[in-house]
Amino acid sequence: MSPRIRNNVARFSLCVAAAGAGLAVLYGFKTTDLLFVVAGLTGFAGLLTAIVAVAGFGSAQGRAKAIGAMLLALISLAGLPFVSVVDQASSRAHSQCSLKQIGLALHAYEAKYDHLPAAAICDREGRPLLSWRVALLEFVEAESLYKEFHLDEPWDSPHNLSLLPRMPAVYRSCGTQTPERHMTFYRVFVGPGTAFERDGLSLGTDFPDGTSNTIFVIEAGEAVPWTKPDELEYHPDKPLPPLGGMFRVRNWLDRIQFKSDLTQACFADGSVRVMSRGAPEAAIRAAITRNGGEKTDLSQLHQ
Repeated sequence: MSPRIRNNVARFSLCVAAAGAGLAVLYGFKTTDLLFVVAGLTGFAGLLTAIVAVAGFGSAQGRAKAIGAMLLALISLAGLPFVSVVDQASSRAHSQCSLKQIGLALHAYEAKYDHLPAAAICDREGRPLLSWRVALLEFVEAESLYKEFHLDEPWDSPHNLSLLPRMPAVYRSCGTQTPERHMTFYRVFVGPGTAFERDGLSLGTDFPDGTSNTIFVIEAGEAVPWTKPDELEYHPDKPLPPLGGMFRVRNWLDRIQFKSDLTQACFADGSVRVMSRGAPEAAIRAAITRNGGEKTDLSQLHQ
């Protein structure tokens, strides 16, 4: 290998490895999967190029440059698992804050109207028009937006549909990116015994199992338009709906470093707890209902 080629290889390996390290640090924390992958591929490219350079150099100076490139590449690759863990932990903490805000808003709604909101705003015939998330707007610092909705029209009427892009930040996904920005994973259970079984429920009288044992809002398995009255159908004799879609496994590092089978839920007392989708089904069902009479062991939800 000629001296000129060797020098060019050394410079290239240094640049590629440095780029990989820089991308891993600068962009890995921003939940952008494309840049995360680019950082990894760049690190691998730098490592391979540096190995080739070491093999082709006869001078000590050239080998030193190539070895330096190898070290930079290894740094970028070694940092990727750390970046993945920090990114996921930060996103979960953000979601926890959002769930707490939603829980506080539900309590504020009940304090003002003496009952919880219904799962949907309905017309006179009982047809669902808009989600409970719209009814809650005045309690999540979006009262002006609430006043713009036509409450006697469905969520996908021309007017109400024009408000869809203005989703409050509290409903946004903190993990998995949704196909469109106006989608949310925060949904409630509807059905026999749930916290949103019907309109007019009160925290003081209608939660005999205890507010600390009953789920209010949860990270669902699938996202829906935030104004759409589309919630998680629960029935004691049917399979549980999918949960935990906000934090799916994105890559092999997530699979190794992070427990992706977890989901978070806001309970009726306002607390937020981490739940495992692998928890005993009986424990999950007990937490979904407010009046099932089960002896709920909340520690089972995180198994």
